[in-house]
Amino acid sequence: MTHERDTSAGFTLIELVTVCAIIGVLALLAYPNMVRFKEQQQTKAGATQMAGLLDEARSRATTEATPYLVYFNETTVDADGRCGPAATLVRDSDRTYSVTAGDDVRDVALPEGGCERVKQYGAAASASLGGLLLPVEDLSTRALELLGGVSSSGSGSSGSGISGSGSASASVTKVADAVVNGATFPIDPASGRPVVAFSERGIPVDPENPTNWGSGAGAIYITDGRSTVYAALVQPLGSVQLRVYDHVTGAWR
Repeated sequence: MTHERDTSAGFTLIELVTVCAIIGVLALLAYPNMVRFKEQQQTKAGATQMAGLLDEARSRATTEATPYLVYFNETTVDADGRCGPAATLVRDSDRTYSVTAGDDVRDVALPEGGCERVKQYGAAASASLGGLLLPVEDLSTRALELLGGVSSSGSGSSGSGISGSGSASASVTKVADAVVNGATFPIDPASGRPVVAFSERGIPVDPENPTNWGSGAGAIYITDGRSTVYAALVQPLGSVQLRVYDHVTGAWR
């Protein structure tokens, strides 16, 4: 009788251990980048959500011919890890530009678990982001008052920020000097929260002075506290823009 020789290929134990070790090393090297990517995506999602809320408020105001208000709340997390409302949307049914009993009120929270890593700027800004400059598109009254005048630095719309003129010092160009609860919108005197109101024509106004068109312009800044910052900006005529800070070039884009 004849027997055919077994020629099937296989792996030795040493080869298997070597391959597993290589895969493990590659996984360890890739893990930090995967975590950073997830944080960046969460930050982008949070900022996009806030920009979408501002767009919704403006759209509803014009469609329904009724003012809409958006309040920005301090970031909170309860004992179970649930995120508190990052913003509150108000349909100003009686056109008082304040929250009253007849208004429709809806709280808006960041995605579940997101507020543990994604916060409004100021609550979780790292030392590397402490000197972040205001983007040229932030035309909030508070920012302009702090600056005592405005001129763009850098080139085009991607300039690195706003620089003051006259006697304004360089320190007031920082986002941290202008934000409350991460926003540069007008402050509601009753609650101390930033608020922007969209008139029936979709123009952002300060609820304290709703006949002053454009007085509600400003931005909400969202960050992961490390290197990523997004700004959802409302322009004086009501358009909403989303900008991201490029920490490599030190410019908004």
